[in-house]
Amino acid sequence: MKSSYIINVAIIATMLCFSSCKNAPVEIVRDDTQVNFILNNVLPTFTTYSAEELEMYVQQGIASQIMVKAFVYDDNGKLIDQFSKKIDDYNQTVAPFSVKITGYNNTLVCFTYGTWTNSSGKETNAYVVTGEQLLSSLKVEVSTATSLYNCIPWQVLGGAIVPIGIFDDAIDVDVRPLGGLAYMDFENIHAHSIGSSNSAKNPTKYTFMQKFNDIVTIKDGTFSYSCSLSSTYWYFCSIYPAQHQNYNGVFISRFMMPGQVQSYCYGSYSPSNDSSYDDEVETGRSSTQTTEVKAEKQYVFEMDCNDYTQRIKEGVLEDKSSLVQVADGQIHSKAIK
Repeated sequence: MKSSYIINVAIIATMLCFSSCKNAPVEIVRDDTQVNFILNNVLPTFTTYSAEELEMYVQQGIASQIMVKAFVYDDNGKLIDQFSKKIDDYNQTVAPFSVKITGYNNTLVCFTYGTWTNSSGKETNAYVVTGEQLLSSLKVEVSTATSLYNCIPWQVLGGAIVPIGIFDDAIDVDVRPLGGLAYMDFENIHAHSIGSSNSAKNPTKYTFMQKFNDIVTIKDGTFSYSCSLSSTYWYFCSIYPAQHQNYNGVFISRFMMPGQVQSYCYGSYSPSNDSSYDDEVETGRSSTQTTEVKAEKQYVFEMDCNDYTQRIKEGVLEDKSSLVQVADGQIHSKAIK
């Protein structure tokens, strides 16, 4: 290894000398670099409310998987090599793979996310990667082809940026979650039910409205985050108290990318009993609050359905009695009138 190192130094020094004398660019072709992925730091960062949340999403008897994608860029930010592989879950390892390296300052970018393939072979991904031919145009955003199911491995986006040194013959890529885990916690969901002391207002649905970052790009060698929603669109998630008669609280989990999050919540009912589109009437709402979400942190957005107030805190969802998870806590986006 030492003799090889000395030879490489001599060769590069000689090439640099000729380059400076002739003032012409020199293409440096190096030995391949072995890449080893470390994936066991993606999920353990978070403390989930229940162990079931860490299980892989299953539909039609078919389990989802984790997609591992890596892109290698040269000194000019052009794609020179890439790698992709599906694994069963984050407890699995990925065999090291070899990438071709040129020039002095190469960069490897890696992403991991949920993927599901139906019996016909059609693939659905939790995130969509585009613009991979250039480091400057590489972008990852939440998929519009699927709802965001209440399954942590499906929701979490992992990532890493690793420079490849001029003499690196092997590198470790430590993949980390590119966002924080948030819980939408609905409390006292039957406070306004028929027959209760507060039955003057009878909401049949409670909703969180939120705006947060959902796009990842690369700027100045680090991950950069932004929001795809226009000024009038917000993400929302709703629960119906009548569907959870035996529980006083309901929670929905959500993975949020770093940055500011705007959030408010409200209760409502539908005069047409949901037979007409978007005819809900609000029975009360909270004020809009803004909080900062950081990667690898946890947050709780709590709505007290009794008085329509919202409380936001950093930390884990406490172990409360009579609290149930919404099995398909899907989050969609809609415009605010």
